Amino acid sequence: MTSGGKNVAPVPLEDALRSEAGGAVANAMVVGEGKKFLTCLVTLKTEVDSGKLELLLPNDPPKKNIIRKEK
Repeated sequence: MTSGGKNVAPVPLEDALRSEAGGAVANAMVVGEGKKFLTCLVTLKTEVDSGKLELLLPNDPPKKNIIRKEK
């Protein structure tokens, strides 16, 4: 429950984030009990290209805006 009194279930938000990210999100955890806002901690699934020392997302998911503003 947020400090504004809104009860928000974290699991649907976490599942939606993983689903919308095209397989790039390994873990997502929504926190915010008693706070004015929610925060989401995210870890990405990555691979390392040892030749270039670059992090690569698995399966090269398409880039898309997964953040939507609430109206």
